Amino acid sequence: MKHNNRVGATIIEIVDHPLYNEFVIKFDDGYTDSFQMTEEGNVIPGNWESGKDYAAAVTDDMQMLGLLSADEFVWNFRHDFDGDWLNVWIRRHDFDDGTTYDVYYKGDYYFHVKQQERQWIAETARKIDPQPIDEKIAKKVINLLETEHLLIPFKIV
Repeated sequence: MKHNNRVGATIIEIVDHPLYNEFVIKFDDGYTDSFQMTEEGNVIPGNWESGKDYAAAVTDDMQMLGLLSADEFVWNFRHDFDGDWLNVWIRRHDFDDGTTYDVYYKGDYYFHVKQQERQWIAETARKIDPQPIDEKIAKKVINLLETEHLLIPFKIV
């Protein structure tokens, strides 16, 4: 894998292991390997020499996948972060008083959006090190939610 190449990836297997998350991932360039995610969030390829650049490329997304349960829907889209195209993940949560959509990228939660009195609001629930809300991403998330047919649901099966 050449540095800064955009290569798509597909999870072809989720390995059932009690101590860590493990995924077998096939990349569009033909490379396939198993990747383990440690409790500290590190991603370790099965073959270190040939897989270390691939592990770095999927670390943020594997951290997100480690949060998901098999019965929930999330959506994702690609976003340009100053020349680095990364996945932005939208995770739906239904509560008694409404629905929120948490927004994750770069391996972390950043903010959520919700409708309140027919108005979209973006806010963060982070208590430690809250980041300013990226208005471009918030507007894109809201636009995608309003035209939900454009979103591709991602479901672990």
